[in-house]
Amino acid sequence: MAHQQPPISSQQPPLPPQQPPAPQQAPQPGVAGQFAAQAPSINDAKGFLGALFDMKFENFVTTKFVRFLYWIAVILSVLTWISAIVIGFSMHVVLGIVALFFGWIFAFVSLIFYRMGLEVIYSVVSIASVLKRYAHRDGVKTD
Repeated sequence: MAHQQPPISSQQPPLPPQQPPAPQQAPQPGVAGQFAAQAPSINDAKGFLGALFDMKFENFVTTKFVRFLYWIAVILSVLTWISAIVIGFSMHVVLGIVALFFGWIFAFVSLIFYRMGLEVIYSVVSIASVLKRYAHRDGVKTD
């Protein structure tokens, strides 16, 4: 008594019925939904060098440059801490140990203030960029 498997049929099982595609929704009325879909970003119109040499100031270079400035601040803070450690040890062992264990606090606090300053500058430029896009959308001359 050998167990026999049923014959394999050449027909595939029927596919489930397809549902019609969902209708695309129109942008919601209002500032965010309507404006975000249709307005190109003015900041993305040119690259960094194009924005840097834009004599009409139509493109903002700050938004492209802020990350680089923050990395410079991080590197300078670490180098300042390391130099404080080296100078401290060259003057006296206790000063070197104090700089080693507590110098990071000065570096950390200076990074906090530098970051806050960059965020304020970035926020002002972002607000100006958005206002410029709204003015462009509404046909207001900004020159």
